[in-house]
Amino acid sequence: MASDKETTREGTMKRYTFRGLGVLVILFALIYWIVAQSWAVVTTTESNTDMQYVLPNLTSGTVVEQRLSKNGTQLAELTLYPSIPQAVQGTMTVQALDGDAVVGAVSFSLDTLKNMEGVTASFNNASVSSSGDLTFRIVVEREENDSFFSLYYWKTIDTGRYQVEASGLDQLTVGGEAVEGRLSYALSMLRPTNALRNYLIVAGIIIAAYLALMVWTLRCCKTGKNNVVIVLYEEVKRYRYLIERLVSRDFNTKYRQSILGVLWSFLNPLLTMLVYYIVFSTVFKSNIPNFPVYLLTGIVMFNFFSEATSMCLESITCNASLITKVYVPKYIYPLSRVMSSLVNLVISLIPLLIVTLITGLRFTKSLLLLPIPILCEATFALGVGMILATSNVFFRDTKFLWSVLIMMWNFLTPVFYPESIIPAKLITLYHMNPLYQFVYFLRCVLIDNVTPQPITYLYCILSAIIPLLLGLYVFRKHQNRFVLYL
Repeated sequence: MASDKETTREGTMKRYTFRGLGVLVILFALIYWIVAQSWAVVTTTESNTDMQYVLPNLTSGTVVEQRLSKNGTQLAELTLYPSIPQAVQGTMTVQALDGDAVVGAVSFSLDTLKNMEGVTASFNNASVSSSGDLTFRIVVEREENDSFFSLYYWKTIDTGRYQVEASGLDQLTVGGEAVEGRLSYALSMLRPTNALRNYLIVAGIIIAAYLALMVWTLRCCKTGKNNVVIVLYEEVKRYRYLIERLVSRDFNTKYRQSILGVLWSFLNPLLTMLVYYIVFSTVFKSNIPNFPVYLLTGIVMFNFFSEATSMCLESITCNASLITKVYVPKYIYPLSRVMSSLVNLVISLIPLLIVTLITGLRFTKSLLLLPIPILCEATFALGVGMILATSNVFFRDTKFLWSVLIMMWNFLTPVFYPESIIPAKLITLYHMNPLYQFVYFLRCVLIDNVTPQPITYLYCILSAIIPLLLGLYVFRKHQNRFVLYL
């Protein structure tokens, strides 16, 4: 017959099982509502707007043809960049050809176009075949006078990751004659995807795994045995107050004897952004769109990681008096440091959201995804912090080495520079930086107002879980020897 303690524990676990199931269902439904439209169809954009060269003066009847590769099955729009030093009368017609078939045509009056400002031809998501290339035919009809009209083009293909010299290309013709290079353009296409179907499958697997885990837990409760869920629940319940006090102590210690106090959590990222903004918007002439928000997202996310790991590094050595006198699970110390830094991060998000609104960006439902990169980065910081805390017990020079490594990591993360400056041969290695994935996710939500593609979710989750498991393994393996070196 089960004891009162086992019966009570079983009843508690049943309540948490149903609560957890409800939370999972609501969470997956919320994410589905947010990402459904963006994951049903992927928008692919290929753009190069280098406008160093101008085609010959396009007289009436001149036909320009540009062949471009397809990156989708629905044609959304094409943007071209005209060169018009003075007023011109006439029309420009842009046709899209899939093979020999015309899938769309848009005409523009030349007197409405402006020099160097893009003119966009919308093709209303016209369907195209998945193979072959697209041909864009530009036909100019204009009055014959001294007025000049042309289109910009370039001789270097620069997609942001790859640079290819355009020598020998035959994809651009003017009046039937090949021109080495391509028009300055931005091409947007849509590609249907099965990501939503895969999402439902993954969600079903996770919910089924959760139910299986909780059924196993309930059986353990009946038999009086323990498993990881029961142990975790009991330890959180037992040491919850201690964790709260440690977090409160770390947070208050940071601002002790400070006149501005918590206000520094607002001012620190803003002042750092101001310095970077002055340097890179005036001295180095950064042309990154929405640069203040771009910069502040990188600063806030990187500062959190730097602070959390640096505090974790000394979490064991600084609590030596407690560890040698009172038994407490040692992982609580680095955990409390990360949670304390997480409080600072939440406070720092307030000026970030304010700057986002001031710069004219709008909030969409994708903003509800904000906790995902934050929680993933906190998990990643905890894993790294446990490794650093373990290392610092046996090798006290760890904190000096880490100060150098964290500075190097700052320059390896796109905090204040664009990803496009990274050489093509290093881009895959560059994307293996977990902080890149977290920062990229946050910028998609705040700047682009879209949800990232499923692969970004996968990168963020793996970047969080793998270091955490590694950190737990290293910490657990050596924790019993900590007292010998404190």
